Amino acid sequence: MRLPWTRLALAALLLFAVGGAAWRLLGVSTRTPAGRRREALSVLRATEARHPYDLDVLGTLVSMSREAGNARDALFYARKIAEVFPEDPAVKRLLAELMDANAF
Repeated sequence: MRLPWTRLALAALLLFAVGGAAWRLLGVSTRTPAGRRREALSVLRATEARHPYDLDVLGTLVSMSREAGNARDALFYARKIAEVFPEDPAVKRLLAELMDANAF
């Protein structure tokens, strides 16, 4: 079944947050929370590839990447948001936090 990108993004969020019906919607059968996160991230990344500057998708990717402990990916997606809103103070703070987290 092929879903429009907005439904894919919503399904990915549901996969991560709720499971159940969203799992059946996409035909995913993974039991662990980490598996849910991987599946959700996979769907969101595919959506982002088709819609590279969708702020809802990018924001969700930043958030989920941070939760997964992947500050490098979170920074990558935050930089894409900064391309759209380069002067936004919240975006600047987010970038600063993520750059600090990536300082090895």
